[in-house]
Amino acid sequence: MKGGMKPGLSSDHESGIPNFIDPRRRERVGELLSRPKSRQAFVAELHHFPAWDARATIFVPPSEASAQAIAELLRARGAGDQCYLLSAERRFDKMELSLLDALRQVVGSNSGTIVSCVPGRLAYYEGEDRNTRIILERR
Repeated sequence: MKGGMKPGLSSDHESGIPNFIDPRRRERVGELLSRPKSRQAFVAELHHFPAWDARATIFVPPSEASAQAIAELLRARGAGDQCYLLSAERRFDKMELSLLDALRQVVGSNSGTIVSCVPGRLAYYEGEDRNTRIILERR
């Protein structure tokens, strides 16, 4: 258990990811994330993930694209100190870190990573394409 998170919290974060997905793909993503072998199929798509629910996306403007600024945006929306990462990059996948440490590693990495802050309610996505930085929020 990295970063001092409670056991089972990673599964809470992963099961909440479909809340941010386009409704037409939500069930399928839930199925993929529920099984370890098929999870990799979803994670592999994260570099260029096209199926976010537009109602849950907030694009981070380039002027606020630093780790510190994104952490402040997430905290203003209810993020705590700890987060969980799902990533196409093995070095980040399944990590549990402090929010700022995670963002310092992920922002600018173009890594295809989801930083889950509040399971199913708040996350951050860093895509592979330049300036693909999105806050994912479900109320």
